[in-house]
Amino acid sequence: MRKSLFSKVFTLGFVVLVMAGCGRASPTFPTGDFIDHLGLVLSLMPDGRCTLSYPTTGEVLIENGHYSVDGDIVTIIETEQCPPGEGVYRWTLDGDRLLLELIEDNCQNRVESFSQELTRYSQGE
Repeated sequence: MRKSLFSKVFTLGFVVLVMAGCGRASPTFPTGDFIDHLGLVLSLMPDGRCTLSYPTTGEVLIENGHYSVDGDIVTIIETEQCPPGEGVYRWTLDGDRLLLELIEDNCQNRVESFSQELTRYSQGE
């Protein structure tokens, strides 16, 4: 009887640990459209393309950008508005809020654009 109780407790403990570990899986990088408080929209397509624009005025800051993701690091690659180089950011998603924390970027315009909290307003496909 004692062995059986120990076995059940051990098994239950193992299951709890496995489930806790599964809950820590890193989230999938979000795609879709995200907007800041000024109306600037960052569109992240599932194929790695991105745009940055003000839809209300038609102003486009990044038209043919690209991004890549490695874990919680996103690298933005575009040369239209910025000198050659990449912007590297740590991303987190809190509900519908996408936060990009600067790691390294030599383009001040991109840094200013991505330093704002972005809120999802359309889901990617």
